[in-house]
Amino acid sequence: SPEGGLGCCDVPEWQSVAFPTGVPKSRSPTCGVGIVWRVARAPGVPNDILVVDAFDPNSTAAEADLRQGDILSRVDGIDVIGMPVPSVAENIFGPVGTPVTLTLLRGGLGGQIVIVQLERRETTSTR
Repeated sequence: SPEGGLGCCDVPEWQSVAFPTGVPKSRSPTCGVGIVWRVARAPGVPNDILVVDAFDPNSTAAEADLRQGDILSRVDGIDVIGMPVPSVAENIFGPVGTPVTLTLLRGGLGGQIVIVQLERRETTSTR
């Protein structure tokens, strides 16, 4: 199953989206937060949603209050539910060492709100 590959725009083929391990080399000045996202569908949502699948053990995501199954709701205050996956990725990626605040929903779209602040780091993980 293909992972990552932001150059790929055919979202239905994505089974999981690896941030940052799937980043093309041309994007090397930026990085993500070490979370592997699973792409899912939700009734009434126009595009896919991203769900936490796993995270790099060396990332700030591993140190944060994240759980498998958490749904990404906001990135730095920007609502990303229903946003196309490549657009969500653009909001997650940023310069190494910069902070990013993620708002997640635990227990479904109407679930508990969890807010975590992470630092964008390069990763050595190759999932």
